[in-house]
Amino acid sequence: MIWRDQLLSIPIDRGTAREMREAMLEMARSKTSGFVCFANVHMFHLASRRPKLHRALNASFLVAPDGMPLARALSSTGPAQERVDGMTVFPLLLLEAARQDIAVAFFGSDPATLEAVCAKAAKEIPQLRIVEAIAPPHSSLPFADDVDSVRRLEGSGAGLVFVALGCPKQELWMAKHSPEIPAVLLGVGNAFATWLGWEKRSPRWMRLGCLEWFGRLCQNPRRLWRRYLVSNTWFVLCVLPRLVLQRFFRKA
Repeated sequence: MIWRDQLLSIPIDRGTAREMREAMLEMARSKTSGFVCFANVHMFHLASRRPKLHRALNASFLVAPDGMPLARALSSTGPAQERVDGMTVFPLLLLEAARQDIAVAFFGSDPATLEAVCAKAAKEIPQLRIVEAIAPPHSSLPFADDVDSVRRLEGSGAGLVFVALGCPKQELWMAKHSPEIPAVLLGVGNAFATWLGWEKRSPRWMRLGCLEWFGRLCQNPRRLWRRYLVSNTWFVLCVLPRLVLQRFFRKA
């Protein structure tokens, strides 16, 4: 059973990874419009400061606890919650889409990455139907060719559209265009490069210990140092004390 909860008035969903994947696939089979956000500490920090992103999360079909700190935070205030991260969900959904004959589309990243993703999928998952692969220009929203891209995705027949624009751009784009596209849009961030092996995931012990961010920081220090410094500090100073107090008063 999946149900929506809140942390610091920001929406996040509870449920098992299998239940959430099945909910995504069910919507994809029925060609129902909706979008999925995979939330980590960085996204929560931005949502606490940016009303547009907060509204996007509220409008989403699912806000999955992508980051282990958020999964642990949910576990501390209720039933145990497993992590449901986009990097793991992405290849699993590709396999299920091939098995269930659900067409997929890719939107975001860059042409070279999309070409490599399509080539790997054709080699490893030959039954998978890829009906669109669109790399929008690297610019601020709205993209210059948004109307054409949305029209292509709307008419593609895709049930799953994987959106790789990074946070918060992908969440804002999905919230705006989801009603126009009869598919499930999934904001998977850097999942394409990770699946290709261009960026390595942290070992399992780091993921379980809430340290995957450190592994990513070591690979891209110039791009990520400011993000993790600000977001992680905010989480430690603002979120953890409230969770501790909430748990204390519940026990009392």
